[in-house]
Amino acid sequence: MAVVAPSQPCNALTISLCAATFLALALAACSNEGAFLAVDHAKCRELGFHSGSADYDVCLLEVQRRRTTLAAAPEQLRD
Repeated sequence: MAVVAPSQPCNALTISLCAATFLALALAACSNEGAFLAVDHAKCRELGFHSGSADYDVCLLEVQRRRTTLAAAPEQLRD
């Protein structure tokens, strides 16, 4: 099988920017989830729930549900 050359040569700067953008997005996705979970846990502890109890688990579910609902809501519903 013959190797086909691209019609235009690849620009090293463009490839570097694409790779950096992909890496930044991948790292942001990983760090945000951990940050969200930490805030959710802190909110439930702030409300007086104790880690490991059934009420704490319900609190976590409710806090996460509200956060994801607000994230999916149109701008006018967030106010």
